[in-house]
Amino acid sequence: MSKSSNKNTPKTPNTKGNGNGSSNAFKTPDSKFSEVTNTTIEFGPKHKVNLFLLCALMLGIGIIGGYVVFVFLHGSRCSTLMDAKQLTYSQSQQQIQERYLKSVEQYQKCLVDLNESSSRQITSDEGKHKNNGVLLEKHQDLMDRHQATVHQLMMVQSEHSENLVQQQTLSLNLERCEDRTRKLQNEKRKCQASKELMKQLVSECKSKEGAAAAATATDL
Repeated sequence: MSKSSNKNTPKTPNTKGNGNGSSNAFKTPDSKFSEVTNTTIEFGPKHKVNLFLLCALMLGIGIIGGYVVFVFLHGSRCSTLMDAKQLTYSQSQQQIQERYLKSVEQYQKCLVDLNESSSRQITSDEGKHKNNGVLLEKHQDLMDRHQATVHQLMMVQSEHSENLVQQQTLSLNLERCEDRTRKLQNEKRKCQASKELMKQLVSECKSKEGAAAAATATDL
């Protein structure tokens, strides 16, 4: 009789450690909430392993995210450097082209001046041989100017050839940087794929932890 009466009577929560079970049956919800919050959660070995895996996954995600940021910043820095080099090269090329055209124009002008002055001097002093020395000096002066212009033109041409060599080296560097950026983009894609895989693993771990928590809750 006593066993059947004990089975029919409802169990009151948190009756362990209290002297009277009837006083616990009439507790308010606030007191029940305080008792629930005061209970300490003890993690078993399975929970510790799951927490360790979660921490490892978070650390891996952080490392991959940092590497992706580093790859992105390095690629943007390389592109900005190449843009700056290309801009300075175009500016120097334009300046050299302008100097070359100006030198050619001066050379042609000197030739025209030389021809005009020579023709004027020859026609004006054709019958007079007294001013031959002056004419020769002027002609020599014009020839010296012509030689100086030719020398300047040769210097500009040498600078132009040097700039062509620099252009070739810059084009080679540009191709190398483009190859490097392509490699960095491929690595970035791989990192994104690994990041997605890490997210899936984290979601699976969370679902497993939720299932384990639900199982432990049902067991309790």
